[in-house]
Amino acid sequence: MDNTPSAYAATFRMNPAMNMERTRPASLLLEFFSRRYLMFLLSGGSSAVLGVVLRLLFSQFMTYTYSVIASYFFSTLAAYALNKRLVFRGRAGGGELGRFFVVNIIGLAQTTLLSNLFFRVIHWAVPVSIPVAETAGHAVALSTLAVTSFIIHKFWTFSDRRGGQAE
Repeated sequence: MDNTPSAYAATFRMNPAMNMERTRPASLLLEFFSRRYLMFLLSGGSSAVLGVVLRLLFSQFMTYTYSVIASYFFSTLAAYALNKRLVFRGRAGGGELGRFFVVNIIGLAQTTLLSNLFFRVIHWAVPVSIPVAETAGHAVALSTLAVTSFIIHKFWTFSDRRGGQAE
């Protein structure tokens, strides 16, 4: 059997009974070399850039932490639209947007905590201004979500309730 990600995906589409096999660690690892993951990274990257730009805007009239939270909310709406359209194209299941927000609430906590941690580390370790350290800390924190959120969205948020994963 050809084990390239595209051949594997084609085989899976022809045989949905392979759901159990696809949850093995080796097959999950293949997902990170797939077109779907690339589109997920592009969607997430786009919404992350939007989040950073909004955070810079909101920082003009909010504290750093509140601007991270506010920008995260709006970039999450953009991320949902992009992921639904480009990455997980199956039909919408009941509660999909709600599940997306649950995953992103967890991501918000992760981003808020890590943004503040990375800001402090960067500001302490590198002689840069506070706004530069804040932006760098925020960007690094956002990048940590790429793997965990992909897995959760694939197997829970956008999953086919019968098969346990997104089409």
